[in-house]
Amino acid sequence: MLQTNRDSYDAKKPSLSAISSAQRFLMDYRRLDLPCYFTSPGVNGEVVLEFKAGNKSAEIYFNPDGSPDFYFYDGINLVNSLESGFALNQLIQHFENNV
Repeated sequence: MLQTNRDSYDAKKPSLSAISSAQRFLMDYRRLDLPCYFTSPGVNGEVVLEFKAGNKSAEIYFNPDGSPDFYFYDGINLVNSLESGFALNQLIQHFENNV
């Protein structure tokens, strides 16, 4: 398990709620074959999942309390964000033409 200050800049260790929520999301939706590209602990105790296909990408931040925030990109441009909500349909639609 990662510890607090793992980066020498006082990054917090991922919370158990964030880890559990990210893991549950990946297990529940693996059948959708979403283009998971990258996973990482965040600096504030969150877990980040990044999805990428072609020029489109999306990030889900599972906050320390386990709630998800979704960010959708076209290239480097943020095109939509849904904070503290569940946006599976938007995630699927975002990649519909690229997967």
